[in-house]
Amino acid sequence: MSATLPAAAPQLPEHNLTGLDFNERSHLRYTGPLLDVHSHVMQTRPTDPPNGMPSTGPGATIDQAEIMLAVAEEFGIRCTWTMCPADDIEPLRQRFGERIRFNGPFRRNSTNPTPSLTSCWTATSNWA
Repeated sequence: MSATLPAAAPQLPEHNLTGLDFNERSHLRYTGPLLDVHSHVMQTRPTDPPNGMPSTGPGATIDQAEIMLAVAEEFGIRCTWTMCPADDIEPLRQRFGERIRFNGPFRRNSTNPTPSLTSCWTATSNWA
């Protein structure tokens, strides 16, 4: 008599140990506008380290940005604020226009010692 062994569980990839299907979105019900105010959309280069800051130099592409903003659009994100190297601003702005904004440190001076979030928001917002 031979014993029947149970089927082995499928091997899950290291980036999805829960086995959830992230393409299944029927549980998402919010239909209003979404804003992504903390992202890292930038140019990438073949010389960029896998776990570190992006490099500079030739070979820059916006492929990573194209993918990120395409997925954002699927979820209804209308505007994305990104922290990226200054050299990336112009190519990203040219490609994505009003869909992308750029943030960085506030510059304080004697006429504006503590800029408010509201004043910064209204100065850069016409995403609706």
